[in-house]
Amino acid sequence: MEEVKTSLELPLQVEAFIELEKTIAHLESKEYNYDAPKENKGVQWDYIKKIKQDQKAIISTEKGDITIALKVNEAPATASMFVSLADSGFYDQLHFHRLVPNFVAQGGDPRGDGFGGLNYSIPSEFTQLEFTEGSLGIASAGKDTESCQFFFTLVPTHHLDGRYTVFAQVVEGLDIMRKIQYGDKINSIKIVRELEVSDQKAI
Repeated sequence: MEEVKTSLELPLQVEAFIELEKTIAHLESKEYNYDAPKENKGVQWDYIKKIKQDQKAIISTEKGDITIALKVNEAPATASMFVSLADSGFYDQLHFHRLVPNFVAQGGDPRGDGFGGLNYSIPSEFTQLEFTEGSLGIASAGKDTESCQFFFTLVPTHHLDGRYTVFAQVVEGLDIMRKIQYGDKINSIKIVRELEVSDQKAI
């Protein structure tokens, strides 16, 4: 297992690394402690300057569209990462690889198995925001290990409050969110910019 662990690329495969470390610690009857990867990105200010609090984004799925409002002030590092990934098309054609009824629907993993990620992580952003129905959080393997995987909370899940970053809230399409099934595709994620809204009004 040590050989496999050393072959992993961090922080890209941080989830697999942590699971291996936990297993090794358990087998050796040791307490497990994890230090976040050193390649930890902060706020992408070039993106923050272009978006505002409650910036809208549309997550297009097989079941329909879900509009979310990004909590830019509370989670600037997460919001800026999400916008940059959406703009690059990173999430297009990925799938919801995890569904727990009455809990969460999770997607955004480039591997599709829950162990994929980016070649960097971002800091945890714990705030007073609560996980209600339709909140969006970032998956985490420990403090400051957040990456590209995100999840919807299908019901209020207050045991996650203060333990996972809340970075957005569904404002339209809760009915679509409730229909998400394991394996459903994310067609695209588009950031709704003011120019696009103005163009629509002009038509």
